[in-house]
Amino acid sequence: MNVPHAYLGMAKSNYYKHLDPEKAKSYDPRPKKFLYVYRGLLGAQYVLGHEDIEANIHTLATEVDGGDPALVTDLIDHKREANDPFVSDALEERARTAIVEQFNALDALPKPQKVGYREEIDKWMHNVRI
Repeated sequence: MNVPHAYLGMAKSNYYKHLDPEKAKSYDPRPKKFLYVYRGLLGAQYVLGHEDIEANIHTLATEVDGGDPALVTDLIDHKREANDPFVSDALEERARTAIVEQFNALDALPKPQKVGYREEIDKWMHNVRI
């Protein structure tokens, strides 16, 4: 499995499902949705740079170039404390800017190396059937 591509796919899916303003029916600019997208993007960058997986979004925002730990804190605080479930225009703008920067940074992901995938899957299928 190509982990950076999986994280990028997760981020794109969540963005288009919840944060695309052109999709009025499903548009849901809550902090949690921004965090889903941002975490996916930061996770992809982290794997590329560290060849490891990190689940903590605070660590990701600190360790990844261009990550914004203050934004993560603000989104989490809003999610936990705000009476209004939707983010303010200013916080939405900050989140969108950070997300666009990370999408742009991931534009040139290396192509996944699939050499040996078929053989490994065949071995696994054989072992499962035994």
